[in-house]
Amino acid sequence: MLNGYYRAGNERRLHQAEALLAHTLAIEPRHLVSLKARAALLRAQGKFEDSIAAVQAVIAENPAEPWAYKEIGLSTIYIGEAGAALDWFAKADRLGPRHPGRWTWLDGRGHALILLGRDEEAAQSLRAALDSNPNDVGAYALLASAYALGGLEDKSRLALAEYQKYHPDVTVESFRLLSPVPLKLTSQKYQQQFKRLKEGLRKAGMSE
Repeated sequence: MLNGYYRAGNERRLHQAEALLAHTLAIEPRHLVSLKARAALLRAQGKFEDSIAAVQAVIAENPAEPWAYKEIGLSTIYIGEAGAALDWFAKADRLGPRHPGRWTWLDGRGHALILLGRDEEAAQSLRAALDSNPNDVGAYALLASAYALGGLEDKSRLALAEYQKYHPDVTVESFRLLSPVPLKLTSQKYQQQFKRLKEGLRKAGMSE
């Protein structure tokens, strides 16, 4: 699903989650955790505009919730508006500079910056994400791409090696094909931008 822990059965799990959330929200329409889960679920299903709308319900309940602005940022990336996503990540960081989930928007920011060709800034953001959460393994792949695209070959290979300790079988073509959002559900604009990120992985030494 969103976290990539499962290699199969994700669509079934998303359907189960959808039914459970519908039941919960029918009982308590303002249940904050369920509202957040529903927004994340819609993003995982590729319903990005719906997810952004769902996040607005979270913001209505808690305007100071940095998670909400991060979530809009992620959906905004997938509709192909990486530049606009940066504004949402910046707002999340202003609201939660010491938030335990800060790594999520630093990771998202690094992702967006790679798509925009701002590789040095991307690397800075991704290193900060890893400082915030050393278990953010996916950030190592993004960092490898940013380093490689920026001409830092040695650093890119070291970052890729860290990622491959946990995901030795991932290739350029299979990278993020299903998680956190199935690539086929993202916009054509994003898919074109994503080719740049994959080129960085290729340069870093990830196999095809």
